Amino acid sequence: MKITANQLVNFVEYTDEKFIQTDNNVSEFLRICRDIKDLDKIPLKKLNITFSSDSWDLSPLAINDISRNRISTFNFDKVSDNFKDELKFYIYWSITRHKKNKKIQSIYSHFKSIRPFLIYLNDKHITSLEYIDFDIISDYISYLSSDKDNKYSTIQAHVRRIREFISFYNSNMTNTDMSNVLKRLDKAANKLLSLALNYVEENKHKNIPDAYFNGLLRTLISIMRDECLDAKIRGYAALIVLMSQTGLRISQMLSLKVNALSKTHIPDFNNASHFLEFTIIKKNVFEQGFTVINQLGYEAYNILEEVFEESRKELETDYLFCPQGSKTVPMKPEVFSKRMLRLIIEFGDDIGAVNVEDDYPELKTISISESKERNSFSKKIYDGYCDDDVISFPTSHQFRVHFCTYLYHKGVPLAFIQKYMNHLSEEMTSYYVRGTNSSEQDSKFADKILKVIVEEGTKPLGFGSDDLMFKINEFIKNGKFKVVEDIDKVISILKGKMPIRQKTGGMCIKSVENRDCRVDDQSDKIYCAYGICPNHFHLYIMADITYNDCKTLIKIIEYNQAEGYLRQANKELGKLQSAIKNALKPEIEQLEDEIKKKGVDWIKKNHKNLIPIIDKLDEINKEIDQWMNIEPLTLKNN
Repeated sequence: MKITANQLVNFVEYTDEKFIQTDNNVSEFLRICRDIKDLDKIPLKKLNITFSSDSWDLSPLAINDISRNRISTFNFDKVSDNFKDELKFYIYWSITRHKKNKKIQSIYSHFKSIRPFLIYLNDKHITSLEYIDFDIISDYISYLSSDKDNKYSTIQAHVRRIREFISFYNSNMTNTDMSNVLKRLDKAANKLLSLALNYVEENKHKNIPDAYFNGLLRTLISIMRDECLDAKIRGYAALIVLMSQTGLRISQMLSLKVNALSKTHIPDFNNASHFLEFTIIKKNVFEQGFTVINQLGYEAYNILEEVFEESRKELETDYLFCPQGSKTVPMKPEVFSKRMLRLIIEFGDDIGAVNVEDDYPELKTISISESKERNSFSKKIYDGYCDDDVISFPTSHQFRVHFCTYLYHKGVPLAFIQKYMNHLSEEMTSYYVRGTNSSEQDSKFADKILKVIVEEGTKPLGFGSDDLMFKINEFIKNGKFKVVEDIDKVISILKGKMPIRQKTGGMCIKSVENRDCRVDDQSDKIYCAYGICPNHFHLYIMADITYNDCKTLIKIIEYNQAEGYLRQANKELGKLQSAIKNALKPEIEQLEDEIKKKGVDWIKKNHKNLIPIIDKLDEINKEIDQWMNIEPLTLKNN
């Protein structure tokens, strides 16, 4: 019978059934380890590796060229004999264990974290993993932190991988209880994760300033169109242009294939007729995605197909970007970033990138003298420069930020972006929607909402408001609270019992304690976006946001009408009238009721955001009537 590990890594096959672990216990795995050492061979058909060798080439297990390009040889030569077998068996275990989508480059990443740790242990005269204690862990984290190039997220990843290795050893190769060490590593990893998230929040990639971006794009377009220039230079320029027009990650750009462009029609995206297929790499899982491509991106793509046609034949590859002389195909992102800087230096004056560091503090900089010292490029590109000249340049990731910002400020709905530009959803959430870790913002928002509901006595708008108010009132009654005197205490307790999160078009209030949204569930996102979730509520204090959303929809309708896109205009009209019926009108009516109860001065004093709305209430009510009476058939083509 042929034994195929069809649920294992990359569909590897065993050379003999005796190497398949059937029981999840220490003795079974140790028996396999002894058999492998006796055989002195890794018992997988795709590999020809001697177990005792200090150099393992696992590249045959890579799924494709992209994956193969991300790993190197597993080198054990500097690892002490005290730990070498344990590390090798961990690598073997990682390859063969039943874990869906475990990829070889992920195993290599773990190896790169664990190997230095084991070398460190040997330097500290630790001869067994069982001798690891709290002090060793703390000392190693301090050692990692001493390297200024190590970010919190990097250290956290190292600790997490070391923890997995220790857990493997604890479960498979010893009867010693190492649970306290694992707990210590868990605690350290959680602390580092918290520090990393704070660091990311404080150091988000800045946008590329429009003035610089326009000069850069204008120069790149000129370069890619100039048939007198070298094909390689035109290709680099074209790829940067394509990146600027799609928001793809640089690794995704470099892994594009020829014939990846298709023609289609996508509803609600008036000028789009093409989409680009690309590879999505999420947690080492490879998937196919697609993104809309505009006319400029379409032109850049075609230039790339043209200028590298000959080198594509020579290299016998179907990658879109494959300049002659490339050491690896696809090119590594760090190599491309270096080449992008070279191009910016060479055409710095045309771009407007020279000595503008004070104008564009958002960009990275490098002096000409510093670039020369690195011996990065040929002397020719420095012609016309002085050593103290400074070049300002963006990172590849800043192109993504710029693209996200452009779409966002053009009023492109997030739902559309997530659907047709799925590669951007993570960044859109991070940069333009409340962050998932903003606990302080959550708390302040909850305080504000509960004060309106409890202290002001305002009933939320939404399908489940009666049930929500009943539960709140029962809580106050059973606790014998006096709302005026105990408001802070009431709010503090309610925040724990009823999670409140800000959502598009309102808020989410869960009336069941510790019941969180399944944030990865697409249906929940739809419920929130369209206000049909039973936990979705809104209040009159949100009328200014809702009104501005409606004004934006009107502008979109007018634009589509002027351009003759009647079907799209009618779709946006449907959204507008739904927003008015379900959100704006109820909020305005509730605002008017609150003004009658509390007085206009009280509302203006306590909710300053509503002053512009209150001052034009009559006008807004007229607009509501006017917008609700628009008939689709009255939208004429100009």
